Amino acid sequence: MELHDGADNMSGYMGWYYVTLAVDGKICTHLETGLAHDIASGKVSDAPTREDYFTAGTLKEDQVDYVMNNVGFSSTSDLYSLPLNDDVRERAERTLAEREAQAAPPTVEPTPEGISAELYDLMCAYDPEFMKDYANREDQIGGTIREMQAVGPTSFELVIVGIRDDEQAPAALRERAAALMDAIDRYKELNNTFSIYQIRGGPETRDFRFEPYYRLLATGRTVDPANYDLVYTAPLRDTDTLESIYRQFNTDHPADFTGHSLSVSDVVVLRHGDRQEAHFCDDVGFREVPEFLRENPLRTAELSTEQNENMIDGVLNNAPSPGEVAAKEEAGEPVAEQPPQAEATEQAPVHYYTINEGAARRAKEANSFYDYQPGSATAEYRGMVDKAVEIAQRQKKRVDPEFHDKIDQLLDTYARLLAQNMNRGYEIAARVPSVMIAGPANFPVKKKQKQLAADDKNMEEWRHIQGLLDKIRSIGMGGISADDPNAIEKLQAKLEKLEAQQEMMKAVNAYYRKHKTLEGCPHLSQKSIEAFQSGMAEGGGGSPFLPWQLSNNNAEIRRLKARIEQLTRQRENVFVGWEFDGGTVEINREANRLQIFFEGKPDEATRNILKENSFRWSPKAGAWQRQLNDNTFWVVDRISFLRPLSGEKPSELQAKARQAQQEKPSIRAQLKAAKDGQQPKAPTKDKSQDLEV
Repeated sequence: MELHDGADNMSGYMGWYYVTLAVDGKICTHLETGLAHDIASGKVSDAPTREDYFTAGTLKEDQVDYVMNNVGFSSTSDLYSLPLNDDVRERAERTLAEREAQAAPPTVEPTPEGISAELYDLMCAYDPEFMKDYANREDQIGGTIREMQAVGPTSFELVIVGIRDDEQAPAALRERAAALMDAIDRYKELNNTFSIYQIRGGPETRDFRFEPYYRLLATGRTVDPANYDLVYTAPLRDTDTLESIYRQFNTDHPADFTGHSLSVSDVVVLRHGDRQEAHFCDDVGFREVPEFLRENPLRTAELSTEQNENMIDGVLNNAPSPGEVAAKEEAGEPVAEQPPQAEATEQAPVHYYTINEGAARRAKEANSFYDYQPGSATAEYRGMVDKAVEIAQRQKKRVDPEFHDKIDQLLDTYARLLAQNMNRGYEIAARVPSVMIAGPANFPVKKKQKQLAADDKNMEEWRHIQGLLDKIRSIGMGGISADDPNAIEKLQAKLEKLEAQQEMMKAVNAYYRKHKTLEGCPHLSQKSIEAFQSGMAEGGGGSPFLPWQLSNNNAEIRRLKARIEQLTRQRENVFVGWEFDGGTVEINREANRLQIFFEGKPDEATRNILKENSFRWSPKAGAWQRQLNDNTFWVVDRISFLRPLSGEKPSELQAKARQAQQEKPSIRAQLKAAKDGQQPKAPTKDKSQDLEV
């Protein structure tokens, strides 16, 4: 305690002693007393003896535990107080907080690992006979952890509740089950949440606000978290779904929710422990947008280099030019280290197709209050094509040059179809204005429905066009196709590598069996020897190359030999075309295709049958076609409208042609016949052979 001399110099009355009473580190009250406290004896005396007491100011700040405002009443004066310095008050409050934190037991938040381990131990104690089938504790704990990351109530919660409510179970187990259920509820409260993000206001985000997902993609935009503000977060209950969240934040807003009703372009992030899912509120339902949770490294770099927010535009505007760097170096000024620039690569050939700026302007005016920026539609189109060019450039670096022409063809197809799709989209968007522009009175609902149907169809085409980018990424990355003119040569080269590898593995194993070490093995580098020895030491010895490695490699060798034999036989085989009622079938050896040419456009039923049998329409060839092999002829045998005019099956025509090829006199027989003055008898010519290409 600290005693204060409360003498009132003006009134002349003897002052009072004021005591701050604290019990167990907590302030209880401030007392006023006319009795002096005997520090030595610990008793209260009836008459004040000031020689034995501390008066105000004699105690140092570091000699008392707490110093608070001392308030009291005088018998001759009004209420008064003796204020303290702010730094003294802060020290006292900080000391109180530290003592309270030390006195309180540390809070241990529940974790999936702790809950899973306690669940397994609880189950073993409750039903040890049943748990014999689940003896692997680590596997069971791992499965429980994964289940806790899922949405909704878990299956094991019902088990815990059953143990808790089982009156036949020991009280200790029931208490453990109740505590475990509380821990699960606490974990969900802390770790299972949903958050609502809405696009921030301002002119820089007006083209993103309330726009459906397909319109963002059609204009080259993305769901960028940099454009959003977090407006609400709450625990995610087991019964919560995206639909229930949507209903709640449209019809029954929580009192602490400050955003607008959940609308198109908003994002809801569901968090289940360490797993998060971002869902974009679209014009119909929700769409998962994993890109919302990915960090944009370019934006991170811009935030550290650009001078203001207006320059956060995807380009590092403020990086000093080479001239500026040289000037600073000459002047002795420090120059920030710049990130290394990527090497310039050759620009892939690309043709930009025309964008209908007039249609784009009309579409903007029909759906937005903002003015159309001239040239913005063309800029968006070229931006998307430029991204496709970057994809094509990267792919060319990864594949053989023989695939470059095919990549360029797909790139041009993408640019052409994208321009057609965007122009069609602008034309559709301008047909009927938005209800926000036209107003609800006499709004043409049926026309709007037709417009939306056309818009959906155009969007499907747009998704197909974007799929061309995946095709560009996959060119040259698959296996060796039978369509490749150099397929046999490539397979032969691959076979030789595998055979050499097989011989090397056998030689290394033989060296190890003979010398009991790999040191000095002529078939391996020193680095490989060290890696093998390290792996063999960890694996407990054995051969450098294990039996399964040899057998798998040998199986691949046999597979390649069989495929080479098959392709060689197929190239040597004779294939013939034929005529059918309404068209012809031709053999295109160069493209490795069987092609069907109709005299007119086939009806829908005919086209469906062809599609069901893996025939595809080729606009370039003007034919329905399928890969050329024996399976194709077996399929064609079953299609009645392709039956040859002779009435034979297509497969029978091929057999006859091959038999005729085998019966053809050899070159030696022809030379001998010419020497003897006799002409060799040519085999009977089949009419269908005239159609071979």
